[in-house]
Amino acid sequence: MLSEGKGPRLAKALGVAMSKDGAVQVDVNGRTSIDRLYTVGRSTRPGRSQAIISAGDGAAVAIDILSAEAGEPFCARLIPTCALRPDWRRRPGRRS
Repeated sequence: MLSEGKGPRLAKALGVAMSKDGAVQVDVNGRTSIDRLYTVGRSTRPGRSQAIISAGDGAAVAIDILSAEAGEPFCARLIPTCALRPDWRRRPGRRS
C-alpha cells in the first residue's frame, strides 16, 4: 500500500496509471492499475488534504485486502456471533 502525499514518485516509478491532474488512479477500494498494489491519501486526490479521509481510505483498503486473503467478505466477521442469535438480548446479565 502506498501513501506518498501529493508527489507520488514511487507510484510513477512503478508505472501506476495516473490521471491528468497527477493523481494516482484507484478504484473505490484503493486498487491501482498494478495487481495487489493499493494507494491511499493525498496521492489519489492531490487537490485535497484531509487526514480523516486518508484514514478512511486506509480502512477500506485493509478490509479489501483481508477479504481477498480470506476469500470471503471480511465485514461479515465484524458482527458478533451472539448478535446473530434470536435470543441474544435475553441472555442472563444483559440489559434489554
